[in-house]
Amino acid sequence: MDPRAALLALLSAMPLTQTCALSAAPLGRAAGGHSCFSAANAGGVRSALSRRDASDSEHLYGVTELSREGLRLVEDVTLDASGALKSAEAVLTGAGDTSEKRVLIDPEHGTVDVTTAGLHVRWQVPRDYPWVWAPLLTTNAPSSADGSGAPLTTPLDARVVWRASAGGRTVRLLDLGTLKSYTLAADQVATRDADSGTVVLGSDASEIEHGMPKSLHLAAMNIDLVNSGLAEPSSALLAVAGCTAPRGLFAQ
Repeated sequence: MDPRAALLALLSAMPLTQTCALSAAPLGRAAGGHSCFSAANAGGVRSALSRRDASDSEHLYGVTELSREGLRLVEDVTLDASGALKSAEAVLTGAGDTSEKRVLIDPEHGTVDVTTAGLHVRWQVPRDYPWVWAPLLTTNAPSSADGSGAPLTTPLDARVVWRASAGGRTVRLLDLGTLKSYTLAADQVATRDADSGTVVLGSDASEIEHGMPKSLHLAAMNIDLVNSGLAEPSSALLAVAGCTAPRGLFAQ
C-alpha cells in the first residue's frame, strides 16, 4: 500500500475521544510539533495537528472530528521552504456510512481533483500565487446562517494560510464546493505582529502564536477551539485521538 494512503487510513480510523494536553513547538525552535484542540463548552468539535519540518519543506497532518454530525476530515499537506503549498490531500467521511469525499491538490501541475462516490472532477487552477482553500468541513448547526453547511476552519487550514501569506504575499483561495478561485491580498487573510497575529477564513478567526494556531473561533457554532498544553515533539502524532502516540509513524 502507498505509505501516504496508509497514513490517511490510519488517521481516519482513530476516534478523537479525549481532550489532550499537547502543543506545537514554535517554528525555527524545533523540528516539529503536535497539538490537540477542543472546545471548552463541549461543542462536539475536536481537532489534532502534527507538524514535521525538513530542510526544504514542512509536513502537516491533521484530523478534525465533528462528533454531533458524525463527520471526520483528514488533511495531509506539504509546504515548500517558503511556505507555499506543494501538495495536499483531504478525505472527508461521514460516520456510519461509506460516503467519502477525496480532494487532491497539486499546484505544480495546476490541478485539483475532487472525487465522491459518484463523481470525479479535475479542475485547472491558475498557478500565479500560493494556493489556500476554503474550509472543507461544514456544520448544520442552528447558529449557521441558514442551517445548511456553514464552513469550519481547521487548525491545519490556519497554518497553511499563515505560511502562504508570509511576506505580504497575495494568495489564491480555492472554493472546492463551487470550483472557483479568487485572489486575496495578504492582509485580507492574515494580520501579523512578528510571528503572532490572526488568520481569517470566511467568518472564522484563528489566533496565531509563534506561527502556530493557539485558538480558533468557529463562528457558525459560536465556539472556540483551544490548543491545550505542551508536550515534546517525540510524543509523535499525539495519536490524533487520545494523545497516545503510535510508534514509528514518522520513521524514515
